Amino acid sequence: MNDKEFVLFSLMYWMVVTAVVFKVPPFSYTLDSIWRKFLGNEGLHFVNYHIKRGLVMLIMLALVFISYAIAFAIHSPLVLESMMHFNNLQTEDSNVEAGNEQELSLATISGVILVYVLGGCGLTFLLTVLIWTYDEYKYHPTRAALEFHSTDWRQVMRSINAEYRNPDKISVPIGYHQVSVTDSWLLQTNLFLLNFALQDDADFSIVDSTDVTSMEHETAGQAAVLRSRQLIRIRVTTLNPNMKEFAVLVTSDQYHQLQLKITTHVQNIHNIILRQTPNDHFLAQFRNAVQQHAKYEFLLETDDMCIGCKSHPQNAKIVVQEPKPCSCRPFFCVDCLGRWFASRQDQNLSPEAWMRGRAKCPTCPAQFMVTDIAEVIQPDA
Repeated sequence: MNDKEFVLFSLMYWMVVTAVVFKVPPFSYTLDSIWRKFLGNEGLHFVNYHIKRGLVMLIMLALVFISYAIAFAIHSPLVLESMMHFNNLQTEDSNVEAGNEQELSLATISGVILVYVLGGCGLTFLLTVLIWTYDEYKYHPTRAALEFHSTDWRQVMRSINAEYRNPDKISVPIGYHQVSVTDSWLLQTNLFLLNFALQDDADFSIVDSTDVTSMEHETAGQAAVLRSRQLIRIRVTTLNPNMKEFAVLVTSDQYHQLQLKITTHVQNIHNIILRQTPNDHFLAQFRNAVQQHAKYEFLLETDDMCIGCKSHPQNAKIVVQEPKPCSCRPFFCVDCLGRWFASRQDQNLSPEAWMRGRAKCPTCPAQFMVTDIAEVIQPDA
């Protein structure tokens, strides 16, 4: 293997490693699939699963570092020779110029240092795994955190596992993290560790926000569009002095989802303006579009209230004629019909894409678009 081939090998090696670690397609779920029998079922044994998964990640990184260090040493015989006889470094050509000899020596020493650093990191990871697995994870950070809540750490673990099994929990992924909120716990997983806090004993504070943009495809086959998201950093501090605070990073949309389950007041100490949810953003556009459409005259009784919210008049009519007409009388208000329409759209698309979508009438098979909605007004006497 010559130098160019080794450089190419190095680039491909670290690209594949990065793709596997960060679950970049087509390497998604590779580690979970390989170690499935060892890891168990996340849904049934959440804490156990992520303790084991962190250990697996350390083992994999150790193997990555050690194998690359070995490949580097084998590719560079001079480096390998220097490691074996560091004090008696010799070169094949004794007539090289002093400057070149110094340059070669510096390069060789740099290679030796690289091999030792990579190998040392790998061995450190393996040693960490041995320490963390000793005596039922006695020295594992997750077990230590569980013991801060109760001397019977298994009971705390079973409590978290039981609540995570409930279908009403809310989980949102963000990068290689996942944030979940159950009735009593806030849980955050990353590559190696599990952070958690009991909601009744925790303080949540929004401390920072950042706008990020990325190119995303609205639908398959369409050109990518530039979309902006607001990332929010929430500081989680517990009343237990032994528990370290940690930060949760979610998008504004995900934050609004988590709010449905968070029982503790979330402080906004810096008065950060949070973006609307996609549904709220869509409803604003939906109302504005309907107001610009032609009106539909219909005689309503004073007690004809929306069958959805039962608090607003039935002021929305679907007037679509093709391919199948809608002959239903008005039953909903504009907001409730807008929420119905939004719930029938692809939630992975933007509210702007929903405005171009279709939905089925709530009371008949007719398909309609936003342009088919008319605001109901009372006919002139």
